[in-house]
Amino acid sequence: MNLVKVLSGSRLYGTNTNFSDWDVLEVFLEPKECILGLEPYPKNTQVNDGFYDLRRFPLKSFLDLAVAGHHLAIETLFTEPIFYSREWSLLRDIRYLFLSKAAAKKYLSWYKNSGRVTCLLHAAYMAFGEFQVKIKEEDLESILYPDLFKGIDFEQVIKDSKLREKFEDRKILNDILEKIYKKNYEI
Repeated sequence: MNLVKVLSGSRLYGTNTNFSDWDVLEVFLEPKECILGLEPYPKNTQVNDGFYDLRRFPLKSFLDLAVAGHHLAIETLFTEPIFYSREWSLLRDIRYLFLSKAAAKKYLSWYKNSGRVTCLLHAAYMAFGEFQVKIKEEDLESILYPDLFKGIDFEQVIKDSKLREKFEDRKILNDILEKIYKKNYEI
């Protein structure tokens, strides 16, 4: 059962061109036999034909990424879905609990490894308590001029932010997962 489907990548950020592919991410509920039985656990998958890039995550794998502050999971929680289930709404309602210094540092690390200014902007949005996935209109030009950010110590900005260190709400998340699994697996 699909829980959510969202746009991802440049079309989500508002930085796409006429040549950009379509990135889509889905989160699905694992089959009951995988959770309560001995069937192999589904893996994260990616299918890319050059025009359409689809990534699929089983719910528990997706939540592991979200708890760790992975950008794909954070962005999925904050993106207006193409499709979503009632169960997804339970998770989306607590999306702000996943914002943390650890998540902002992951964005910063991704920027250092990829050079994508969008990652740097997302880290800054998070640190300043204004997280959003779509790049703000006034920041679009800065993507073309990354030198504008030289001299800014983003690690210090994150350190000084009011964000908590990491995800700390496992009890809340476990309660939501229990509701989702009980409802869908008739436990």
